[in-house]
Formats: sequence, structure tokens, C-alpha cells
Amino acid sequence: MDPCTAAQLIKEQVMDDEPPAAFARQPIVDAQGGIKAYEILERGPQASPERRTASALLFSLVDRPGIVPAGIPRFINVPPTLLLEPLPPAEGPVVLEVLEEAVPSPALAEALAAQRAQGYALALDDYALAPGWTPYFEEFSYLKLEVPRLRLQQAWALPPLPLGTQWIGEKVETVATVRALEARGVNLFQGYFFAFPELTRPEPLPRWSSTVLQLLGALERPEVDFRALARIAGADPTLTVRLLRAAGAVAYGPPVRSLTLPDAVARLGLRALKRWLQLMLLADAGTFSEVKLRWALERACLAAALGPREGLGTDEAYLLGLLSSADTLFNRPLPAVLAGLPLEIDAILAARAGQGPGGVLLATVSRLQEAAPLRSEEQAAYGAGCAEADALYQVLKAEGAPR
Repeated sequence: MDPCTAAQLIKEQVMDDEPPAAFARQPIVDAQGGIKAYEILERGPQASPERRTASALLFSLVDRPGIVPAGIPRFINVPPTLLLEPLPPAEGPVVLEVLEEAVPSPALAEALAAQRAQGYALALDDYALAPGWTPYFEEFSYLKLEVPRLRLQQAWALPPLPLGTQWIGEKVETVATVRALEARGVNLFQGYFFAFPELTRPEPLPRWSSTVLQLLGALERPEVDFRALARIAGADPTLTVRLLRAAGAVAYGPPVRSLTLPDAVARLGLRALKRWLQLMLLADAGTFSEVKLRWALERACLAAALGPREGLGTDEAYLLGLLSSADTLFNRPLPAVLAGLPLEIDAILAARAGQGPGGVLLATVSRLQEAAPLRSEEQAAYGAGCAEADALYQVLKAEGAPR
């Protein structure tokens, strides 16, 4: 299929992607009900603990960081297997909950220290006074007591905690439980007595694991070119949005107002880029319409080819072309998709409204995508843009057909 016929097909096909998994947040409160933190819970189809954690991390830190107010810690369950290598640097207060199947050991303590070095705090989940954990209390900022496994009516005391470590009573369902825990020095609580988990749904950001695999493969080569990495990533609108959003985090440097994709890849650095990609691969689920994707790539590549005529750089024009149609790609209002990206969002919205050199460029791209007759000065750029879009699409197809 000629890549520049996709605009005609896009009008004939349903644009909705498969509905995404749901997530929930449940507050962690003090005895008066004041919110001190939230736990992020994945509520999608059956999946491995690793995939659930990856999904929750991406949703909470990249896709929808506003699910938790700024400055409020977010707790996320992490199985032992994901603790073996440091995760991407934490942005804001993030607490990793070590699941109960973890085995206390010096090796685990070393892995936890590596996560703390990345900026994460740690919590021990489902603790029920097992003595094997006592030597490792200092590794944690929180110990979450699994109330149903405790005999609260009996006279027992909690072991002393290191300075700065706090108890959290979880699965609290009655006021009597609250009072019994308070009597033992517990002042943080989580459970149905205070609040049920609040469900929310992420933006429909389907993934293309082939792109992530391509990037991970490129990262293993002796000579790594940031522009080559950006070219691969730029073939996938979802990955473009996520990498821009991740690179905008202050963990990677001072805030910036505008990044191109090569800038974003360089700002993340090879190590952090690899970790984010590994999380994305773990969380990979969903589909993306071939027609929708091909149309978006055409738009971006035509903009890049024509951008210099309007005084715009190639990278700048590519992003403008790609993101100006993000509402169609993700089935959400354009400002909602662009929110949080380290870009001149107002300039993109203005160009979408037809203003300035960007508006002239997008109008030309739209005219060409509608199969309007080519002017002589547009023929070379049109051919180059279509060829580039086709090459990028083949990058996505290299690992197999879209899922």
C-alpha cells in the first residue's frame, strides 16, 4: 500500500483502540483520616507480578503522574525479581513495597540499597512479626502490618523500629482495630474502614514491543548513536510521548521548556533509557491501528521534510507533525495528551489552530495528506517524506506484524 494513501483509509476505519486496564489508588491515612500517601493498584487482566508492577510504575510516574498530588508519596508493589536491578530514578516521593514472597538475606539488602540510591523509599508489605525480618528493619522507611494475621486481642507489643521507620496497619476494617493498633504505637492506616480503592483508567497508550526491542538491541551495540536511537523511537508515537515525558523529570536535570527527541534520549542517558524501555516491554499490552499509525508517521515525516521552508528545524517539525495529531492517535483531547511534556505546548496548540509558521506547515501537510495536487516545489519534499514514513513503518514491522 502506498504510504500516502492512509489518510483516505483512516476515515473508513474505527479509531478506537482496545480499552486499557484500570488502576486504583487507595489512601494511607492517619487516625483522623488525613491522607499521608496513596498505594497504586493495578486492576487489569490476569498478569504476572512483574508486569503489574511495570504497568503501575509507568502509569503513575509517566502516563498519569497527576493521579497523586505533588509531594504525596505513592506506594507500588514490587516483586523480588524486579529488585535485582535498580529501576529508573524516582521522580518525587515513591515507595517500593517489597512483597511477602521476598526472602530476607544480605543479597536482598544489597538490592534494596541500590533502589534507595535511585531515590526510592522502601516498605515491607504484609509483615506479620516474622523474626527473620528484624535484622533488616533499617532497610525500610515503612513496615506494613498485615492485620488479619495478627491477634489484636492478645497482649503483645511490636518490636522497636529504627529512627525514621514507621508502622502502617493495612487491611483495617473496624474502629476497634484502629484503637488496638494505636495502643501499640501505630499511627498510619490503610483499609476499607477509611476508604475503598478509587478506580481510574489510564490514557489509551498502546505499545509496540517491536520498537522497544529494536531500541534495546541498539543499546547493546558497541557504538551507540543518540540520533539513531531517536530515529527508532520516533517511529512509535506512544514511545515518543513517554520518552519525552520521562526525560522532562527533574531526576535527569533542571526543568526545560522544550526538548526534541534526540535531546530527550541524550538527557535520559543510556542507562536510564534502558531501564525505562525494560519497564515498557514488561508492561506491553494492547494494539495500535496500522492505519492510524501509518497516517501519523506520514504526517510527521512530511512535516520534517517541509519544515525548513517555514524556518523550522527538522526535529522540531517532526514532533510538531506527530504530536499535532495526538488526539486522533490516543482518542483523548490534545491538551490532555500533551500535558506534562517538556515542550512548548501552547505553540503546538497554536499551530494546530493554524497560527504562525507551524500553522502554515500543518495546513500544507493536511492538504498533501488529502491527496491534493502537488505544487512543483512540494514534489521532492513529498517524496522524501513518504519514503521516510515507509522506512519508519518498516522499523515497527521488523520484529513481526503489529499485535
